This record gives sequence, C-alpha cells and structure tokens, in this order.
Amino acid sequence: MLFVISQSDKAEPTSGGERLSTEQKQNISRKICLLHELFQPVYPACAVSVRLQWGLRVMAERMIKCLPREASSPVVAQLQHPFRTTVVREQARSDFGETVGAVLDSVSAFPLIPGPVRAVIQAVRNTVISVARAVWDFFF
Repeated sequence: MLFVISQSDKAEPTSGGERLSTEQKQNISRKICLLHELFQPVYPACAVSVRLQWGLRVMAERMIKCLPREASSPVVAQLQHPFRTTVVREQARSDFGETVGAVLDSVSAFPLIPGPVRAVIQAVRNTVISVARAVWDFFF
C-alpha cells in the first residue's frame, strides 16, 4: 500500500505557475510529517502533482518497492520511460530474481520430486537466478 497526496500544486500558498514554490514544498513536507505523527502509517506516503509532473518519479520508485515481488516487473513494463529510473529497474530486476528463486524452491520442495533431481535444482538455483536477472531487460 502507498499513500499518495495528489494535486500538490494546490498546496498553500498557491502560485499557479509551472513549478512548485519553495513555500509549497515546505508546506507539503510539513503535511506529510503531520500525517506520520497523527496516523503513524506503516506504509509510505508521497506527494505528487500530475499537472506539473512533480513527484511522479518518487511515487513510481515507492510504488515498485510496495508491490509484491511478482508484480513489480509487469508494472515496470507499463511505466512510461521517464519513470523507469535506475532504482525502479533494479528493484524490479531483484524482485524477478527472488521470484524465480522462490519458484525453484517450491519445485524442489514438492514431495514427488526425486532426491537427485532436487539436488540438481538446488545446485543450479543461484546460477538460474543470476541468469534470470541478467535477461530481465530482454523480457521487460
């Protein structure tokens, strides 16, 4: 879960310009701190202004970190290129590797898998994860 404070360009004192003023940014920061003091949320919060394209990259980064690891790569594939920051891509790549590892662990733990096959799966697990991370760009 991620809390998003939208329309941040309407924060006081409104300027109506093409950028948030320093005072608006400070006011938004204070409101996020107040939100944390009052509600003590477990989940992160961020502020955005779609009209000004402000805060969207931070929101994308936080959103990818909040998603289940199985969902991060497909979501990154849908993001517009300016929002596919290095942080976003690395998080999704790491999640993809962890997901592949979890699948291999589940398969090797399946009771009908013979012992020698289980040993092979466990032996190649880290290599398969490394390859999965290496080819992530090809798939996503």
